[in-house]
Amino acid sequence: ISGEVSEVRTETRGRKKKAQSSEDVRAMDLAVQKQHEQEKTVAKIDKAYLPEGETYNLHIAMERARFYQAQAASSLIELGKQIILLKAHEPHGQFLAALEKLDISQRAAYYAMQAAEKFGNLHTCANLGNAKLRALTVLDDDSIKTLEDGGELKGVGTLDDVERMTVRELRSALRAEKKKRKEEIAGGYKGL
Repeated sequence: ISGEVSEVRTETRGRKKKAQSSEDVRAMDLAVQKQHEQEKTVAKIDKAYLPEGETYNLHIAMERARFYQAQAASSLIELGKQIILLKAHEPHGQFLAALEKLDISQRAAYYAMQAAEKFGNLHTCANLGNAKLRALTVLDDDSIKTLEDGGELKGVGTLDDVERMTVRELRSALRAEKKKRKEEIAGGYKGL
């Protein structure tokens, strides 16, 4: 009787090992399949977006991205200048119709006009990119001049700091500084 029991235990152990190893093989096969699919996707993207004969390079891609960011910022400023001209020369209804024909929302037009007014004559800030310029439109002229001249804004930092920040970090820093100023102003009135 004891011999029969040990045989059953051995068979059960053997089955578990086989089941476990086949699950591991399936998981490895799935991982290899996903890797091949990823490689195909990357190859397709490389073929579509890399110049012929060139291989991907992080630093080159980053430099090109920075170049196009600067172009986007410059384009935003130039767009803003044209929208300011439209607004100055067209009656309100015609102005809104022109924005609609350009497929630009009033909000986007506002940001472009603000960028043109605040950064149109500055060259350093224009290198920050479209999204950062839009975020910085909340600053007053003195704060923008401080940044342009290499100074430091409380809660935000220098222009170099702004360049290193993500857009999300910049917006967060601007919001925090605005909130801090409101609290200081509110506290000042309570003391009067």
